[in-house]
Amino acid sequence: MKYKLFFLLFFSTLIYSQSSKIKALEEKGVLVGVQSYSFRTMDDQSPLAILEYIKKTGIKHVELMGNHVEPFVGINENSKFLSKKRNEISMSKFKELRKLYNDAGISIFAFKPKRCFEKNNTDADIKYGMRAAKALGATHITLEHPEDDKHTLRLSQIAEQEGILIGYHNHEQAKPTLWDTAISQSNYNRLNIDLGHYTATEIGDPIEILKNKHSKIASMHLKDRKKISRGGENMIWGYGDTPIKQAIKIYKKEDYNFPLTIELEYKIPSGSNEISEVKKCISYIYNSVL
Repeated sequence: MKYKLFFLLFFSTLIYSQSSKIKALEEKGVLVGVQSYSFRTMDDQSPLAILEYIKKTGIKHVELMGNHVEPFVGINENSKFLSKKRNEISMSKFKELRKLYNDAGISIFAFKPKRCFEKNNTDADIKYGMRAAKALGATHITLEHPEDDKHTLRLSQIAEQEGILIGYHNHEQAKPTLWDTAISQSNYNRLNIDLGHYTATEIGDPIEILKNKHSKIASMHLKDRKKISRGGENMIWGYGDTPIKQAIKIYKKEDYNFPLTIELEYKIPSGSNEISEVKKCISYIYNSVL
């Protein structure tokens, strides 16, 4: 009984410690979120299980993948009837999931469903994704930058109608001018910049683009990647080439207000799990602003 009590108190202390760090960061103006993709290798991928994982990290803001939302409303994103099902669904179930998150003290700031915002999707498909995001409480949707000017214009025009921002994500196609046309087309077109991927490409300076484009960033993914010339691997934070600490210090000093999104992609060390590793990332951010 004493051992059970000890472990219960120990676990409660860990949770309190992480929650305290998150609170302290927010008091300093540093908004920390997590991409639910971070939990992709956990056994249970159901929407309610994802909520429980996030609660255990202490994080209060999240960007949700489509597969961590749509099963809750009765949609399978791998269905061949996906478009039909999406266009028939009520937004009430999305609002119900949003309430579960809000009741846990967690806000949903972005939504990233698959097969929704692509060039071959109908306007109805796109509107569904944007309306679902709004029902979840999100300020923006996220998607891979399509590198197609006509499509970013089309998406922005629908976004203006629906009243929601678009955050275009980058992988290794990133360069300093990747987002220039899109953000010139509409104020609804923004960056969902991934600092780790941007660093890996070695084409541009990640700190320079942060400073130059900060007013157009909807949210920023944080991960620590090596430069491609050094292998390009995702590393435990502090062992790659991504200037995470420097970026966070600038973010705080300049009072930027977009979410800093932890996206866990490195190999989980033996004996650990995604929840523990996300907590380590929180501590890394916390220590960066001391």
